Amino acid sequence: MSEYCLPDIVAGIRNRDRELFSWLFDRYSHTMYLIALDILHDHEGARDTVQEAFLKLWEKSEAIDIQTSIKSYLFRTSANLAINKLKKESRIVHREELQTVPEAGVHTENRAEEKEFEQYIHHAIDSLPPQCRRVFTLSRFNDMSPPDIAQHLNISLNTVYTHLTMAIRIIKERLKKEKLFFNNH
Repeated sequence: MSEYCLPDIVAGIRNRDRELFSWLFDRYSHTMYLIALDILHDHEGARDTVQEAFLKLWEKSEAIDIQTSIKSYLFRTSANLAINKLKKESRIVHREELQTVPEAGVHTENRAEEKEFEQYIHHAIDSLPPQCRRVFTLSRFNDMSPPDIAQHLNISLNTVYTHLTMAIRIIKERLKKEKLFFNNH
């Protein structure tokens, strides 16, 4: 298929032109995958991100407003979706693994188990490499956003996400060794 100009692309997207979507997928999906893979370090998650980006484009086709280029739009969408997946994974880990507030009426033995679990988590955090621990601590205990952490530590945003991903992975591995965390994957 020949090149499309931006007005034709926008019109085709709004009309849900299957041939255009196929052309866009063939032309840009591989680079979108590489962008997502670079952020997520997960092949399946990167593939899912590309599919989600095209599904989002299809679902929002009537309201689409692309000002610069379709390439920039798709690459940015892929990166944003991957970052959101990473944030979501990070929040899930935070809630499931780091939450230690007992519910009212919990038995004393459960509180003791929670204290022990909390100690395992703190040991896992202490075992992180220094910069990784610093980034993770700022994120989890100081409630700083990744962009704020990047600015505070004078490092790139991608480096922040890399450290957060590494921290989550290391903490999960430590908890799995202690048989305190079970992953269905």
